[in-house]
Amino acid sequence: METYIRKKPNFVRRRMMAHSRLGRRRKKLQKWARPTGRHNKMREKRKGVPVSVSIGYGSDKKVRGKIQGKQIVFVENLQQLEKVGTNQIAIIGKIGNKKKLEIAKRAKEKNIEVQNLNVEKFLKMIEKKLNQKHEAKKIATEKQRSKEKEIAHEKKHEEKTQENKKNFQEKNSLGFSTSQEKINSVENKVEGDKKWILEKRKN
Repeated sequence: METYIRKKPNFVRRRMMAHSRLGRRRKKLQKWARPTGRHNKMREKRKGVPVSVSIGYGSDKKVRGKIQGKQIVFVENLQQLEKVGTNQIAIIGKIGNKKKLEIAKRAKEKNIEVQNLNVEKFLKMIEKKLNQKHEAKKIATEKQRSKEKEIAHEKKHEEKTQENKKNFQEKNSLGFSTSQEKINSVENKVEGDKKWILEKRKN
C-alpha cells in the first residue's frame, strides 16, 4: 500500500497578503511565523485561512535534508571544499569576498555544484570590479602626474620671473632705478638739448 504524502504548501505568516512589509508581492520577505494571537483563526485552524505547519507535511525520509537528492555540505574554506564528493552539494557559509573568490575558482576547476552561489556570475562580477578599480587607479595616477607637471611648470615660470626681475634690478642699479625716473631723465635731456640749440642760434 502506497503512503499518501500531502502536498507541501507555501507556509507563510497570517495577513501576509494584506501588507507589503510582510511579503505581499515581495517573495524575499515571505516567511513563516507561528500564530500566537488569542483569536487568531490560523492558530485555531479554521477553514479558508492559510494552513499552519503541522505533522503530515514533511518530506520523505529518503530525500529529507537533501537538495536534488544530494547531501548538503557546508563550506567555509578550501579544506572543506576538497572534502565535497560527487553525490554532495556545497553551501557556502557567511564568509568574505576574498575567501569566496578562492572557493568559487576551486569549485569551477573541480566542477563542484554550489547551491547558494552562481559561480560564473560571481567570478565575472569580481573581474569587472577589479577592472574598474584598476582603471580608477590609472586615472588617479594620470591626474597626479599632470598635477605634478603643472606644479613643476609653475615653479619654473616663477623662477624665470624672479630671474628677470633680478636682472632688471641689476640694470637699474647701474642706471635708473625706476621707469618714471628714466622718463624724467629723457625729458630733461631733451629740454637741455633744446636750450643748447637755441643758445647756439642766438650766437
